[in-house]
Amino acid sequence: YVITDGRPPGDATFEAVRSFASGVTLYENTRALPLAMLVYHAESVATAADSWNALHDPDWNPAQVVYVVGGPSLAGSDAVPTPVSIVEYTASRMGYEAQTRAPAYLVLSEVDYPGWVAMVDGVSAPVYRANFAFRAIYLETPGAHHITLEFQPPLVVAGLAISLLSIFTIAALVVRWSVQNRQG
Repeated sequence: YVITDGRPPGDATFEAVRSFASGVTLYENTRALPLAMLVYHAESVATAADSWNALHDPDWNPAQVVYVVGGPSLAGSDAVPTPVSIVEYTASRMGYEAQTRAPAYLVLSEVDYPGWVAMVDGVSAPVYRANFAFRAIYLETPGAHHITLEFQPPLVVAGLAISLLSIFTIAALVVRWSVQNRQG
C-alpha cells in the first residue's frame, strides 16, 4: 500500500483503494508478492553483492526465482508462487504451514537480520539470505511442513549467561562470607 497526496504513484499497477477528506489517497500495489511464498527455482550465490547484481537482470521474476547466499540451488520451476498459510505472526515469532510438491524455498518478504532461528517440522534449519535483503528457509522434502522462526539475538543470550553467572558468583560469595562470620 502507498499513501499519497491524491496523485497516483508511478504506474498503473497501483489502484486507488480509498480517498480521505484530508486529500490523501490509499493505493494498493496489485503486483505485490505475498509476505510468504514457496519458490521452486533457486540460484545459489556466494555473496549478497552477487545476488544484488542478479536481481537487476531485466528478465528476473521474483515469483519464480530466488537467489540465496550459500544455499542449495534448485532447478524446479513454477509459473505461479505457491501460497503459504501464516499461522502465527508476532515481532519475535512467526509460524507457517506449507505444502510442497518438490524441494522448495519458503521465501519471506522479511528483512534478513542476525538472530533469527528456524525450525522445519521440529528440526533446526538454516535461515538463508535471499534476494539480497530477505530471508529464505530450504524445504528439502516434498509434503506438508510446519515452519517456525524465532528471534533469538546472540547478545541477549550472552547477556543472560553473564547475568546468571554474576548471580551465582554473588550468591557463592555471600554464603562464603556468612560462613566465615559465623566461625569467627
